[in-house]
Amino acid sequence: MTLAEFLLARIAEDESVARNSALHFDDGRRANWLEAASGVLDTGDELWTLGDSAISRHAERFDPARVLAECEAKRRIVELVRPDPSMPVDSGRFVSAGVLMLLALPYADHPDYRDEWRP
Repeated sequence: MTLAEFLLARIAEDESVARNSALHFDDGRRANWLEAASGVLDTGDELWTLGDSAISRHAERFDPARVLAECEAKRRIVELVRPDPSMPVDSGRFVSAGVLMLLALPYADHPDYRDEWRP
């Protein structure tokens, strides 16, 4: 697996989680993400208030729509800078590899991450 392939697989995983991120209750009901981000959840039976907590601010900032946009941007970056093995080393391959290494850092705890990818 190349570094670019590793990154594209992690991006696809992040995208899948974002697409399936509706909040679920133990009895199977779903909550609206934006309601959760606002700090108020109406479960139909009761009203939960998170208030202006760090959790609600985090939920608002990492709305699935934003995560999906970031996944698309990262995918485009990987495709843009993916090194072509036929390129001479002095024509930008090192810069391209460095960009991919930096994009991969947040996934360093993944079992498929390789130490040689660490910048």
